[in-house]
Amino acid sequence: MSLDLTQYDEDFQNVPEYPVDAIPMAGKHRVVIENVEFIESQYGGHSICWTLRQLDNPGVMKKWSAIQPVEKLRFLKRDLKLLGLGDLKRLSDLPNRTEELLGLVCQVTVKTFSRDDGNPGYVVYFDRRLKNPLSESDVPF
Repeated sequence: MSLDLTQYDEDFQNVPEYPVDAIPMAGKHRVVIENVEFIESQYGGHSICWTLRQLDNPGVMKKWSAIQPVEKLRFLKRDLKLLGLGDLKRLSDLPNRTEELLGLVCQVTVKTFSRDDGNPGYVVYFDRRLKNPLSESDVPF
């Protein structure tokens, strides 16, 4: 007896395809910091959005660093120290120093999870700054 899948045909035709590169693979990746921007989150708080270009496979991932609530700032402080901005005394000085972050090559860890709505999600953690500067030959595409 075979399963009759025709009952799902209309849903299958109407649902949009989930982008392949929307969720990076879990694990460790080499990335270069491509952009750092300050945004208002969909929940009304403020965040920093990092655009990270993957060097081990073509693709881009995003990392969000929450500024609110205040308890989240310790994670941002750790990331900034790891990336060479440990001398930053005031968060308000960060927009003037984001140029120092662009082009840095780092190792990150990606952890994936299933959201409450069943869609996949991911979180990115900075592991360490890599010493080798990015050169044209490091970009795989």
